[in-house]
Amino acid sequence: MVRFTVDNRNRLIFYGNPVGYVKADTAVVDEMFRTDELNQYLSRMNLTPRWEDGIFDRLVSGEVTGEEPAQSRKGCRIWQLKKDVDVAMRFIGYEDQVRKFGEPDAGNYTLVFDGDLGTSDLERIYTICRDAPPPGYQGYRMALSDVVELYDDFYGDKPLFLADMLTQEMRYNTLMDQLDELEESGRVHCIRPNDPITIGRFEGDENKLLDLYNRGHRESREALDTLQAYLEKA
Repeated sequence: MVRFTVDNRNRLIFYGNPVGYVKADTAVVDEMFRTDELNQYLSRMNLTPRWEDGIFDRLVSGEVTGEEPAQSRKGCRIWQLKKDVDVAMRFIGYEDQVRKFGEPDAGNYTLVFDGDLGTSDLERIYTICRDAPPPGYQGYRMALSDVVELYDDFYGDKPLFLADMLTQEMRYNTLMDQLDELEESGRVHCIRPNDPITIGRFEGDENKLLDLYNRGHRESREALDTLQAYLEKA
């Protein structure tokens, strides 16, 4: 069971029980639920508790006191390699790091930011920290070796992106297997690059990007005959 969350009516849910509600930066909470655990959670969410009797009964009876739907509180932590770590680790991505140095070691990283960037899109997070670092950001410009950890009210401190990253290869391979089966059975027609794409997702060289665009355009035109043949049989 999720220990803490704020539902879409601004109610503070504690182990499944509506124990209070959130209004602005204040959490109005029933006195009988005052515990160190709940206090720590509210502090972590930058909420000031106001303890009152009878809040639980009023919420259970249907008296909802939060006027506006709660916005999902999202946070972002950015971890960067420490200065004394092998410099070769700074300029490679996750897969290369695992292949050359093994799984990432938390002891090699330091926390350089913990706050709300207003987005959970990784491309947007990269752009923000590169072009206009937010207040409290204490790192250098983002690099391939950085770890971005996303979290929210529902999952508490569970790193959403990290969990996603750890299963990314497995999910990708499963999807590729499914596509292969569908293609072999004739249910889909796949168009793939003739050769592997070697540029990174943050490539800034316009010539390389233009070459890749032209290559994709050329190979797509070359694949039109096989696509037409497939459609005629479908």
